[in-house]
Amino acid sequence: MKGLLKPDTIRISDLLKDVVEAEFVLPRFQREFVWNKTQVIDLLNSIYEQIPIGIFLLWDSDKLGEAYRYIGDITPEKHGPKRHSKYVLDGQQRLTSLLFALKPDGIRLPQEITKQYDIYFSVDDECFYPKSQKKQICFNA
Repeated sequence: MKGLLKPDTIRISDLLKDVVEAEFVLPRFQREFVWNKTQVIDLLNSIYEQIPIGIFLLWDSDKLGEAYRYIGDITPEKHGPKRHSKYVLDGQQRLTSLLFALKPDGIRLPQEITKQYDIYFSVDDECFYPKSQKKQICFNA
């Protein structure tokens, strides 16, 4: 039935794959990305601790007009927008945070973003940290 909301559970890796493949775009009326590094780290720690992080509200429209922009304003390397892309109506800050922190293959992030969101995971205390607070045994997010 058309027009019904359809809840779905999606893995983070699948969400980021859809970003890389331009499956998700932002309507132009969405505000810019405003989260700072601390908010991004808090999101990653919440995910690691399995704390619910809210929903992503997507508008599945077959009428993709020119009024869109890419997640994080980063143009995917191999993909343009799909004819049937989904608009992200809620969750842009979280989705962009995941893109900047986890840096999936298929997206080339500008150097300033890579430096700004250089985040590591400490296996000692099982938390994410900015590079400036890097612990002894860490893995790049």
